[in-house]
Amino acid sequence: MQTKILWPWELPEVLDGIAVIADVWAATTNITTFLTKDTKNLLIVNINNVQKAKNKYRDALTIGESLKLSKNFFDASNYPTEIEKIDVKNKTILYMSNNGSRIIELVFKKKAKRVITVSFTNITSVCEYLDSLKENIYLIPAGEITHTDRKADEDLICIESLDKMLKGENVDLYKAQKNVQSRIRANYANENFNRDLNFKIVFNLDSSKVVPICSQETEGWIKVTRLSLTSYTASDV
Repeated sequence: MQTKILWPWELPEVLDGIAVIADVWAATTNITTFLTKDTKNLLIVNINNVQKAKNKYRDALTIGESLKLSKNFFDASNYPTEIEKIDVKNKTILYMSNNGSRIIELVFKKKAKRVITVSFTNITSVCEYLDSLKENIYLIPAGEITHTDRKADEDLICIESLDKMLKGENVDLYKAQKNVQSRIRANYANENFNRDLNFKIVFNLDSSKVVPICSQETEGWIKVTRLSLTSYTASDV
């Protein structure tokens, strides 16, 4: 197993291995939350196919954010606190974000063999799963499309921590989380949200054993399913 850390704009045309994406604030954290809360279907959509998905899944909740769609289009925003409050059990979720979901779509276009998402809430479970594989692994911090500097520190720190864990190095994840918290406070200083409440969710270290596995659907959207380390077998690997 070989690992390589690359920003989305550094990726080769074809990914000859597994893509692991981190958008700590907040898409990949939210994806883990959805799956932990037992959604019926979790579909990653975009502005081109969301209406088609809404037509197919009439009772679906549309959650997330968009640079082109109004906030009223969504049943809930992309903030982890809002998603934590919503009852999503046995429901279909149509999810989109400005960064994380966009990068998930990108790696499918680049023919990644498998696509997995990671956050601090499931980092150890993802590490244990990846450690059982023999493929090349592309570790991808999603970055921030809306900032002048597209390199999002919080995503890189999460990815670097995972990389060290996969290499058997000691990692102080609590220290890494504190570092990320300070970066988020600085990078999103102009945004109006309750940082402390959101941080309780985003930095609830290893609170989930879910490993999110993404797959491309024929309709154009991406389905995310859960693989729990309490139940997976060698045939799943």
